[in-house]
Amino acid sequence: MATVNNIQIPAKLLIDIGNSDAFWIFENDKIKLPDKNFPDFLGKGFSGDIEGHRAKIDEFSIDKFDFKKTIVSFPDSISIRNVKMVPGRIGSVGGEVLKRFTLVLNYKEKELYLKKNSRFSEPFTYNKSGITIQHNGLQWVQETVHLETVRVASTIDEIQEREKNNNNFKYKFALKPVYEIVNVRKNSAAEKCGLRKGDIIVSINRIQPYKYSLQQINNLLKSEEDIWINLEVERNSVVLKFRFKLEDEL
Repeated sequence: MATVNNIQIPAKLLIDIGNSDAFWIFENDKIKLPDKNFPDFLGKGFSGDIEGHRAKIDEFSIDKFDFKKTIVSFPDSISIRNVKMVPGRIGSVGGEVLKRFTLVLNYKEKELYLKKNSRFSEPFTYNKSGITIQHNGLQWVQETVHLETVRVASTIDEIQEREKNNNNFKYKFALKPVYEIVNVRKNSAAEKCGLRKGDIIVSINRIQPYKYSLQQINNLLKSEEDIWINLEVERNSVVLKFRFKLEDEL
């Protein structure tokens, strides 16, 4: 059951484990986009890029589990023109909700069992930066590996000499991910500071990006706090520096 603009609406939803949002809701005669919202890139589907809006709705209930002031995505009508095959479907439930439960699906009996877990009460979040980042191939990275010897020293002089020279190292090369900005939300903090689609991430808060997983980067950009983000990016073979603050638009 969804409550949008103080109107309760029965909700038939697709379970979409590949969707990182909490809920997607399709607008219709009864469901209208809340006044406070902002346009955003919601992801990619079979038909290409999915654009829409994000907003908060009053309440969303799944059986006895209630979620207040939930952040919901409203995909535009063009993006969802091919997903209305199921009569009565008004949207999807995604990973931001499903992660809060232990799930059991009984396909034969068409039943879903939910048991809330330790993440149930976590706040709902969204990407406050305005940039969408994706994995874009691999690169060779040179890393330093320190060597530790196991030779037994027989005298005090040998022990002191070994400790003095215990800075042996060698280099190794490893394949690491490349991260690219594939979308910049209009009027977002990222756009205002000058970031562009196609920029390759060189560092995040002075740390090489390949030391993060993509999930860790996304979690950073969804931070509850209004923190500052320092990015170095490569654009046309030139490294540029940008700084912006995460700001809540809802």
